[in-house]
Amino acid sequence: MTISKEEEVKKKKVTKKKRKNKKSIPKPGEEGYKTPTQLRNARKRRAKQQKNLSNDDNDNIKKSTTLDPSSQYIHNPRNAPSVRSAQKYFESLKNDDTFQFDIHTNSPIHGWRTVAKLPVRKGSTEDDIFKIGMFVPNTHEVISNSASKVHHRSINDTIEVLQQTILPKVTGLQPYDEDKGEGHLRHIVTSVERSTGKVQLTLVWNGTNPYNDDDANNNDKEILESFTNMIIETCGGNNDTTTAATAPRRRRRGAKARNEQKESVDNDEDVITKKTTPPTKQSFPLHSLWVHFNSSWKHANAIFSHHEDGGSWKHLYGPDYITETLSLQNNENTTKPKLRFPPQVFRQANLDAFTRIIDCIRTQISSYYTTHLPSCVELYGGVGTIGLHVIDLLSSLVSSDENPYNKNCFMEAAQEMTTTTAVSYETKKATDMILLPESSSFYKADLLIVDPPRKGLEE
Repeated sequence: MTISKEEEVKKKKVTKKKRKNKKSIPKPGEEGYKTPTQLRNARKRRAKQQKNLSNDDNDNIKKSTTLDPSSQYIHNPRNAPSVRSAQKYFESLKNDDTFQFDIHTNSPIHGWRTVAKLPVRKGSTEDDIFKIGMFVPNTHEVISNSASKVHHRSINDTIEVLQQTILPKVTGLQPYDEDKGEGHLRHIVTSVERSTGKVQLTLVWNGTNPYNDDDANNNDKEILESFTNMIIETCGGNNDTTTAATAPRRRRRGAKARNEQKESVDNDEDVITKKTTPPTKQSFPLHSLWVHFNSSWKHANAIFSHHEDGGSWKHLYGPDYITETLSLQNNENTTKPKLRFPPQVFRQANLDAFTRIIDCIRTQISSYYTTHLPSCVELYGGVGTIGLHVIDLLSSLVSSDENPYNKNCFMEAAQEMTTTTAVSYETKKATDMILLPESSSFYKADLLIVDPPRKGLEE
């Protein structure tokens, strides 16, 4: 093989460059020289630093699987990924420098969540069979969180009572195993009525409705009945309308207060015992009890399924729905709708914060329509949480949602209100509303309300 003169010159240049770039090792007496012992110690330090970094990563992973995921941004909600994503999206749409996307974080950061859908899985020990909590982000590992700072106190009480007092006593009851599709209890769903602190509790049961299925496993039915009867006997019937979660705190003044304080200080040992080993709660304030039967397994993450025949639901105790009224600003002259929330419908988890959103919507409608009342169509209307709170600003309202359980809740609340606005409800998907003929109310409406905003809406 022959090499041309040009290739030989090129090869020599590359060799020279490599030699030039090669780091020279200092010799004894030169600056930077290290003895073999010094080099060995430096290698040990680097290895130790690398190990510490690895341990820090493992600690972070371990920490992320033991903390309540919903508390991660509790002290700075503006850093939450969904908030930053929304801010980035809306600021990308601005046409001029006058546009400003405001982020409001003036609502309470503790105790605001009044709705929680909590998975039930197997615990880590034989004594701790059931684990009720939330999924670690991007996993199906459950964190038990009966002391969540963001949950309403009644939800935390419900988790604690079920997990420590009731579930261990039910013979044969097994938590759901999603790898095998086996077990009984898949989820518990809690919804708190804010005025009373009572909990609307739904048990999501793995299987078909045994009350409608003659071929159902009788043993599973007996386990379910034993479980539900224990909940009703323990927590139903004798709860005051004002619970410990909502009762005002009594304050004492004067000599009696000083004496009580002295007694508590004199008995330090009892005080420490009370703080470190609080007694297990024996009950929670039960509003109503429902069972939802879900037999789906793989490729199905929905907690509830919507069937118009109601065959997947069983109402066992208490009222048909929770009622909520919202305290809007500058809305004293209109009838407040009494919203109805059975467990089959969507309810905002933070109604206090959502009330402020409705205030902003009312302000926007009033500022846009100053000469006449607009006609309105609402998509994803739910039970009327937005629509029924703006009907005094509208000439007509057609609300719509695909969930068949919403219509009765909406219409019953609307009929109780004193209003001249024409109100109707369509049980249709948003896409079906859009595909209605051009003569329909959808195309004649002045105003369209969509909550939450959906991808593709601009199209």
